[in-house]
Amino acid sequence: AGNTKLTNVYLNSTLTELPKNMFNGCSSLASIDLPVAVVKLGDYSLAGTAIESVSLDNIETFGTNVFDSCTNLSTFVVNSPNLTAIPAGMFNGCSNLTTVELSDALTSIGENAFAGTAISSFKIPASLEGLSDGVFKGCTSLTTVDFSACNSFKKLGASVFEDCSKLTAVSLP
Repeated sequence: AGNTKLTNVYLNSTLTELPKNMFNGCSSLASIDLPVAVVKLGDYSLAGTAIESVSLDNIETFGTNVFDSCTNLSTFVVNSPNLTAIPAGMFNGCSNLTTVELSDALTSIGENAFAGTAISSFKIPASLEGLSDGVFKGCTSLTTVDFSACNSFKKLGASVFEDCSKLTAVSLP
C-alpha cells in the first residue's frame, strides 16, 4: 500500500482475494491483471490507484470503497451472477467513471457508491431492492436514471440525487 512507483501487477492465477488496503494509494498503478479465481476485493484494496478500466466475471463480494478516488477509472463491467451488492463508497470520487455495467443479480447499492462520478445515465437492474443514502450524490453529469425494469424495488435512501444538477428524467416502474 502507498507505493507510488508501482505501475503494473501480475498476480498468481490461484489468488481468490485481494485483502484490505492491498494496493491502496499506489497512485501509479495503472494495470492489474486480476485472475479469474478472484471472488473478493477487500476494503480500499484498489483505492487511489491509476486503474482505467475493470471487468470482472466471477466476483462475489466487494469491500467498502474498493475503487475510492480512482480518478482515471472510466469503465467498470461486472457480469458475475453471484454479485448481489455494491457496497458503500465503492466508486466515491471516481471523477472520470462514465460507463458502468452491473450484474442482473444485484439487490442493493450502498451509501455514496457512485458519489462524484461522471456517469450520465444509469439503468437500475431488475432485481435491485434499494438504493442507500447519497448513491448518486454530486454526479453532475447524471441526466437519466431508469428504474423501469425493477420488479422488487422497496427503498430509496435520502439525498440519492443531491447535487445532480443535470438530472432531467427518472423513470419509475
